[in-house]
Amino acid sequence: MEDMCRQIEEHMHSFHRLAGDVEDIGSALLFSNRSLPSATYNHATRVRVAESETDRLIADVVRYYQSMRFKPCFMVYSTTRPTTFSDSLLKADFDLIDEEDAMISKGKIENVKLNSEVEVSVIDAGQISIWTEVLMKGYGVPEVFRGALLDMFTRVSHDKGSRAYLGYFQGKTAGSCLLYSFNNVGTIYTVATAQEYRKKGVATALVNRAIADSLSIGSKMLYLLAGRGSDAERLYGKLGFEAVFSRRLYELHPRK
Repeated sequence: MEDMCRQIEEHMHSFHRLAGDVEDIGSALLFSNRSLPSATYNHATRVRVAESETDRLIADVVRYYQSMRFKPCFMVYSTTRPTTFSDSLLKADFDLIDEEDAMISKGKIENVKLNSEVEVSVIDAGQISIWTEVLMKGYGVPEVFRGALLDMFTRVSHDKGSRAYLGYFQGKTAGSCLLYSFNNVGTIYTVATAQEYRKKGVATALVNRAIADSLSIGSKMLYLLAGRGSDAERLYGKLGFEAVFSRRLYELHPRK
């Protein structure tokens, strides 16, 4: 299980290198994207530090993100060392703000019911703006971040391991997702459905297509991330994904 966790952790790191800046300080990786003030793109991860150096690392990371006026955050995996690192974060006034399960695909979906009114297609470079707009609608992202997201996903789409999809309901753009492959591992990322098209099978069709394409290119493992206990996690479970471990996001909330 630890080997699988490490493989997924490193795979996510490869994606984040496309999405922003990375500084390797040895005991951790520091991800940042100054245009997107979200913990998703601004956090420290891949922590491998001696227990005696834990407090120093936390202090260094706090200074690093505060210098950019971001809230300091750590993403903790099962491979994080020392194993007591989460306890050290809590003692340093960090709070657990999010927990996601890494879910592994068991293979081809059996007996999945697809809505005949939903179609899925792979986008070309000229459609990345439309794709980004659909993603923003699905996640409720404020308009002010359109330029930053478009810039980021344009870079991602240029990577040979990326394949972006648009879902259509009755011919109208309704959903989006991304398949990212690296070192024979694939992940399904940013599955989004516009509010007015939810519960019509758009997400199911998008994920089904991404699974089929991942199998066709020979990926040895396919995974995705879903909020623990979320509707998305329940949907993915029905589509043949199984939770294997969780990753936890901690954010600094200084006590008064």
